[in-house]
Amino acid sequence: MDGDARAAAALAWAAGARTLAAGVRAAGSSQRSELLRAAAAARAARLPRLAAACTAVAAGPRDHATPAFALAEYTAALTGLLDTSWRLGGGPEGPRPAPTLADVGIGRRSYTEVGSLRLYGLGCERVLTASGYAGVVTHAVSLGGGARLWRIGDVAPGGPDRAAAVYGAGIAFGRSALSHRDLGRSGMVAQRVAASADGRLSGGSATTAAVSAGCAWDEEPLAGLWGRPLADQVAAAVAAQAAPVHRTGDDLVFADLTVTGEAEGGTAVVEAATGAPLVLGPDGAQDLLRARNLLRLAAEPGLALRAVARPVPERPGFLVPVAVHAPGLPLPAAWKGRVNLSLDTLPSAGSAAPSRPRPTEPPGADPGLGALTRVLARIAEAGREAAPDGSALPARLRGHHLPTAADVLGEVVGAARERRRTATGESVVPPPDRLARAWLAATTYLGAAHRHLRVLAWAERVGGPHRPAA
Repeated sequence: MDGDARAAAALAWAAGARTLAAGVRAAGSSQRSELLRAAAAARAARLPRLAAACTAVAAGPRDHATPAFALAEYTAALTGLLDTSWRLGGGPEGPRPAPTLADVGIGRRSYTEVGSLRLYGLGCERVLTASGYAGVVTHAVSLGGGARLWRIGDVAPGGPDRAAAVYGAGIAFGRSALSHRDLGRSGMVAQRVAASADGRLSGGSATTAAVSAGCAWDEEPLAGLWGRPLADQVAAAVAAQAAPVHRTGDDLVFADLTVTGEAEGGTAVVEAATGAPLVLGPDGAQDLLRARNLLRLAAEPGLALRAVARPVPERPGFLVPVAVHAPGLPLPAAWKGRVNLSLDTLPSAGSAAPSRPRPTEPPGADPGLGALTRVLARIAEAGREAAPDGSALPARLRGHHLPTAADVLGEVVGAARERRRTATGESVVPPPDRLARAWLAATTYLGAAHRHLRVLAWAERVGGPHRPAA
């Protein structure tokens, strides 16, 4: 790390620590300006991840009084800012791990030529971000050296209508006439292909592509994707989502399912091999087309599905399906038995239109960790004055067999209530470094504990009735 990078990390840490100590509710334009200056310094020092973290936290003072503000998301963003700046050299002196490329982040992806690829379309999904971007991503598989997943995307500023338009338009890859809708169900032979390290394909001016035959999901070479036990796939996918970066497709699972009916928040299914009960659901309250399609599937109990889906780590047993193969449904011939659930509209079976998806609480939350989560979120919202007093909560955490949680909470409370005497005897609040370090340690512990519990809950859910105890 050069001097500019260390200075940017120190500036970002100081801005984040002061924002934490004041609380987002009391943080005003001066704190927001300090965060934006830190973001600019991080960009100048070529630290894109730190710059993005500063920008995300800076949105908190602006939005906290509006419906757009979510305290949990703000708390996660502030944790990311303090963690990244500390790893890059900000904050108090002390031992810390050496910075990695993941800590630095990716500003502009680099693409290198990977030669020729024989691609088999797997499916497509809609992309719609809170920052105002929309489009479509097509997942494809190549087989050179084993099955590898790639993605071809068209995402740009726009709204939901852009995703629908892009789905049926020609892809900007190798001067091909295929649309995303067609590529997800067919194949392609591409030459002089450029790819990023995380599996995104880019068709430069030298790339050429020709349409080829696709492959059914129940035929080789694609059928092998469904060969791994679901429990192993889920463990790998949840771990990939917890990592700072992961390769495209590492967060997906391939499952054979049977519909059993409607469930709260989606469609109830069981996994064919183990009989594990699962729920297929939409990706948030705005994912209305997927919700409508899932309601249609729920009206077909006994229907066999072969699915590509993304597990939701904090909701054991809940999958967001990208695409399904449903040979038992009357589908247009051009769909080849596959449905991209966020982009295609299933033929109606006469059921009523779905209501807006209802958010549900993640199951299996530990009550002790829930209490610690609320305390740390209140400090992020209202500052050091929101720290609890007394020993009731630490005693409760120890009663739940969470001694480490009690210890980190004690450090946070001690740092929040610390006062110092000046030479004239006045009691003053010290610099916020100790509070920021203690709060970061507590949120880091909390994140690790939640990830561990989620892995255990998922393993119990998808391992089936005969899975041995760990």
